[in-house]
Amino acid sequence: MKNGKLKDKDFFDVQEYPTITFVSTKVEQTGPYTFQVTADFTIRGASKPQTLSLTLDPSKKGSTSGEIKGTMFFDRKDYGMTHNIPFMKVADRIDVTADLKVKRLSGPPLVFQQ
Repeated sequence: MKNGKLKDKDFFDVQEYPTITFVSTKVEQTGPYTFQVTADFTIRGASKPQTLSLTLDPSKKGSTSGEIKGTMFFDRKDYGMTHNIPFMKVADRIDVTADLKVKRLSGPPLVFQQ
């Protein structure tokens, strides 16, 4: 029931808006293995600037593959998701995590600025 309710028009409205986009506008290195990616984040046709924090796996320095972990959050009400589910608590703050496995197909090895 929860999954279906979250997909309907009161929340993500996947029928009308089947995709969520994150279009980067700036990438800034904040540490030897960390980055902040600022982007236009669009849900339900509403775009807001959001920031994704990325951490690269330092053990993969100089290799052709590795892992990137990312986190961000957004307020669902900023995107028109103001309803609740009866008898359930729905948080306003939505935490997003990304675990990516990457492999370089060409070009020089990954080098981090120190």
